[in-house]
Amino acid sequence: MKKFLLSVCGLAFFYQSQAQCVAACSNYTVMPISYSLFPTGNTMSPLSFSVSPFSSFNPSGVNPDDGVSPLIPIGFNFDYYCTTYTDVWICTNGFIQFNNGTPAIATGYADPVQSFPSQTAPNAMVALNQTDMDYTTYGSISYTTVGTAPNRTFIVTYDGVPGYFFSFPTNFNTGQIVLYETSNVIEIHSYSVATLNDSYATSTQGIENASGTMGTAVPGRNNTSWTAVNDAWRFIPVPPAPAPVAIGGPTILCVGTPATYTIDALATPNATAYNWTTPGSWTGTTGNGTDIISTTVNGSGLLSVTATYTAPSPYNCVTSLPLTLNVTAAAAPVVNIWSVYPSAVCSGGSATMSVGGAADYTLEPGGITFSASSYTFIPDATTAYSLTGTSSYGCLSSNTAVKLVTVKPTPTISANTGKICAGESFSLSPSGGGIYVYSQGGAEVVSPPEGVYDYTVNSTVDGCAGIPAVCQLTVLSMPKTSAAVSSNEVCRTETVSLTVNGADDYLWSSGATASLITVSFTNTPPGTVVYTVTGTNTGGCEKTATVAVQVFACVGVNELQGKSIEWIVYPNPSKGEFTVKTEKEMTVLIYDIQGKVVLKQEVKSGENVINLNAQSSGQYLMKAVSEERQQSIILIKE
Repeated sequence: MKKFLLSVCGLAFFYQSQAQCVAACSNYTVMPISYSLFPTGNTMSPLSFSVSPFSSFNPSGVNPDDGVSPLIPIGFNFDYYCTTYTDVWICTNGFIQFNNGTPAIATGYADPVQSFPSQTAPNAMVALNQTDMDYTTYGSISYTTVGTAPNRTFIVTYDGVPGYFFSFPTNFNTGQIVLYETSNVIEIHSYSVATLNDSYATSTQGIENASGTMGTAVPGRNNTSWTAVNDAWRFIPVPPAPAPVAIGGPTILCVGTPATYTIDALATPNATAYNWTTPGSWTGTTGNGTDIISTTVNGSGLLSVTATYTAPSPYNCVTSLPLTLNVTAAAAPVVNIWSVYPSAVCSGGSATMSVGGAADYTLEPGGITFSASSYTFIPDATTAYSLTGTSSYGCLSSNTAVKLVTVKPTPTISANTGKICAGESFSLSPSGGGIYVYSQGGAEVVSPPEGVYDYTVNSTVDGCAGIPAVCQLTVLSMPKTSAAVSSNEVCRTETVSLTVNGADDYLWSSGATASLITVSFTNTPPGTVVYTVTGTNTGGCEKTATVAVQVFACVGVNELQGKSIEWIVYPNPSKGEFTVKTEKEMTVLIYDIQGKVVLKQEVKSGENVINLNAQSSGQYLMKAVSEERQQSIILIKE
């Protein structure tokens, strides 16, 4: 036979309407095409057939009636009604059967004509002319696989195989079944194919799935009487509807937020139009008609898009993909500062802020972030604190809450620090506060005994306790200055020795600095002469001692008699009590500086106490008078 190139010139003629796309393996489109047989030549492999046990004519030989071939490899994977096959059986009754596990010869139903589809066996067929054909004496059946991957072709040729009519061959059938790799297209080419010359005979040309539930016959050739001369039909698997895709974009966002939504254009490569519908509150939508839009989300609602998809020629089927996305537009939170306690704090003190309205908060100044309903902080200064927040969706608050926190200064207390000598007073002189509190039972002026003291002074101002001052006071010891004279009564012609001890350095009222000095009274008029000496220790503390000398002219007897009385007075000076030690009884008279007798006391041999506690501090003249003598001495009361 002469080879002709296959073409699809009949496609537009037959399949101009647009059908809905379905799954590729579930349906086929049939359309007429230009007729052309593939050459057989030496590439075709002749077949031998097993005899069906149900054949009504079963002579010996290699061309039995109602026969089926062994499994024939297709040479490539062929997808047919959602199943992939690699080999077929070829039946003498004008059809091939994909390997679905049960060949036609084993069923006993090799030749009953079916309407496609039919669940009656055989199934999984491609029929050139499914009828009772007689292959016992005439014609040939062969197959071949040609081409290279992925564009190979499997061809089964029926050449002059007669139909069977009362044991006489008639209606010789010539044609081909062609399977194409990759595209899974099936073609049936009829050079001369016809139903038996029998008023009751019928036949079918078409395809059927393995379960007999789906099938497609050439129009006018489904279990009816027909004739085909030089025609061809192509069975094209309908392309799949585009895979469902989701609208890509945020599903939860804040009111007023710009957003972009897309659908996967790769999933709909032949989409011709996109129609977006946004909730009525959304604004600023751009890009409608494309696979992407930009919009501002102002409220919750349903976003939808319909993508119109058209399959390429020769399918030309159309489908629409309606997609929806429920978008929640979260409102901006409103934050509140319910309270700040205390609203006025002392410097360094803390305040607790109670807040609400958001999930997370930011407090300024300081950029402090927290999520609890209260926050404790230490304000640095009087500040109006501002609070913003975000919701659990991340939406920024629509307002800023403000609360003033007053910081009261902490008073800083100061006080004197220093040194004093024992017996002296020291003023702490505090400042920086109001009413002061002193530690250790202190007061503003203290006069503690010898030692080192730390006085703490504090004060509270406007409810804020101050920073206490610590005052260190050192109390130094006093020198034990004590002065003595070799004689308390002298004549103007005599000298006395003055001594002092109990200190480190000394200064006499005469200007002398020695601890022992000699004093002459040559030019001194009669009377009392008082000598003062100041003793200073290493700490710089001073104590003064005095001695008095009674100077006499020594021109009469009475004055000289007094010198013979043996008695002494100590201590002198004294704070009020003087001890008189004598060997004889005598009378003691005490005169103040006006010459008035302030005390008269009889003393006995031994130690006697003269008590001047009731008298003022100063100098007093004591006269000791016995039966035959008298003697005077100056007493100094401190």
